[in-house]
Amino acid sequence: MAALVVALDQVTKQWAVSRLTAGPCTPETCFDVFWTLRFHLHFNRGASFSTGQGLGPWFGVLALFMSVYLVRQAVKEPSLVVTVLFGGLAGGAIGNLVDRLFRADDGFLSGAVTDFIDFQWWPIFNIADMAIVGGVLSLIALSLMRTLPSDPLPTEPLPADPQPCEQEPRP
Repeated sequence: MAALVVALDQVTKQWAVSRLTAGPCTPETCFDVFWTLRFHLHFNRGASFSTGQGLGPWFGVLALFMSVYLVRQAVKEPSLVVTVLFGGLAGGAIGNLVDRLFRADDGFLSGAVTDFIDFQWWPIFNIADMAIVGGVLSLIALSLMRTLPSDPLPTEPLPADPQPCEQEPRP
């Protein structure tokens, strides 16, 4: 799953870089898709929602460690669903890490992450971001479902006439 997410993320980012122009959105630089969805090229040197500008190298190192951890956990995980979700998370982290590595111009991991999916009422994002957010939300939902009792009511009927407890005689 990680390889699929990285491949899809990088192919779509390459399309965005080759077809769109960064900067203010005009009919020449943006592509309107449907309703408020448009493709609008943006380079993010921070974290999600463009927070933490200038901390890209730290996010890159964190993404590297998290990717290794998630892949190791996915290999050990007996549940196929959780394995797929960990793979999606790792793929998202690796996809953005590739941008930080190969779009770097000011040193190690200084590159900007390519974002281009723009709803105009939500921060601009990419396929890797979708995999990360979708994976986290799915893992939260799955963990909540696993902790809820599957059958809160007793399945065996209660006895009609419970036997009284025998008491020992008092001295």
